[in-house]
Amino acid sequence: MQQHNNTMTATPVIRGNIAFLAGITWEPVSSRDRRNIKGLARRLGADHVVTYRYRDSEGQAQFVAGLVHRSTLTLPRKIKGLYSLGLLIVSQQIKSGYAIVPLETDKFAFVSSIDGVLINDVVGSRLHIEQARETFTQFNHEPKDGWQCFAPTDWHIDGSQPFNLDAFLNGNQFPASSRFYSASMKKTLFGMAALGIAVLVSYCGWTLYSDHQEAIRQEAVRQAILAQQQENISASSVIIPPWITQPRLKNFVNTCAARWQAAPISLAGWIFKEAQCSQEGSIRFAYALPDGGNVGDFAHRVKQTFIEHPYFNLPGNGDIGGFNQFISFETPADKRELPKGEVQIQRLTTFAQQMRLPLTLQEEDNRIVTPSGEESVLPWRTFSLSLDTAIPPTQLFEGVDDIGIRLNQITLVLSQGRLNYKIEGKLYAKP
Repeated sequence: MQQHNNTMTATPVIRGNIAFLAGITWEPVSSRDRRNIKGLARRLGADHVVTYRYRDSEGQAQFVAGLVHRSTLTLPRKIKGLYSLGLLIVSQQIKSGYAIVPLETDKFAFVSSIDGVLINDVVGSRLHIEQARETFTQFNHEPKDGWQCFAPTDWHIDGSQPFNLDAFLNGNQFPASSRFYSASMKKTLFGMAALGIAVLVSYCGWTLYSDHQEAIRQEAVRQAILAQQQENISASSVIIPPWITQPRLKNFVNTCAARWQAAPISLAGWIFKEAQCSQEGSIRFAYALPDGGNVGDFAHRVKQTFIEHPYFNLPGNGDIGGFNQFISFETPADKRELPKGEVQIQRLTTFAQQMRLPLTLQEEDNRIVTPSGEESVLPWRTFSLSLDTAIPPTQLFEGVDDIGIRLNQITLVLSQGRLNYKIEGKLYAKP
């Protein structure tokens, strides 16, 4: 993601008691600062921050922070929530493309994305935005199916359609991951005090009740809170569980494997390096430059063999080249009832231990925010999962019950004559 603002300002779009901010200042977050995002925000002069994680072209996790100083936004006092308009548009409307959104007289927002990663988040005049659009389209390879484009009709951009901002903001539920939170120390100190009190109360409770009685009480409280939060979800909102519409485990693995097994080990002398198969419908191949090779020969061979548009790490060393292909998966509905979280975690952990594989599981924030600004909890738990293995996924998952398990991406890497697979996905469970 590129940073485009030099001052900590943003343009608010107000709907009810929520302000959606465009043209945010984005700052990269070093590995050292990731544990104290609020501290980083305060050092840079911000009082509110939103964080965003993505993977770069090398597959490395990158973090960025969106920063604002609320007093510079001149917001009405009724505003209760701040959201990144750019993150919302990219997460819900654009995979690879851009949106030009009219904000005020002669002021527009320009939001662009490549493979779901936010690239531009700027606000300016028509001339400014036209220059930003031209830069984006010139320096990024156009997808096979073309850019997804939103623009006002009087801009006369072929293949574009107007972006209906009112319908977008009034008809959606907004993920908590796009919401700014305060960088103030007050809530942190209060939270620490509350945590201390909670620990003390828990200790006293432990001395008064048996472990079994305490576990029953805590579960009853948790279920009551969950039930109350779920009542806040609008009855008219129909939330389709993601695992129902995503490809099943075997279909995803077998479809990806069939495609990378058919890829040549060498193209114009360039040696296969990596393949990345995504649930979103694309598979990316990467090849390494050999001694005496050049990008021109590789580009010609790719177009000749696959009729695809090649990419290179240019500007740069030009030693990695590749191409993307569309891939489709079957998505038969899986409406089986999910097991509870503890059962799912134990089941997947047992599988990883039996296969002697390192497993990473991390629970995600499953809160959502309605257009009215109310925060609710989805009626399921979501865990991100990651596995590294030298076992081909077609063999690894043979016989595995995929209830509540969906894969987002498999990355195949060839190094020193050995293949390694990085597998990423989601584990879903009942609360």
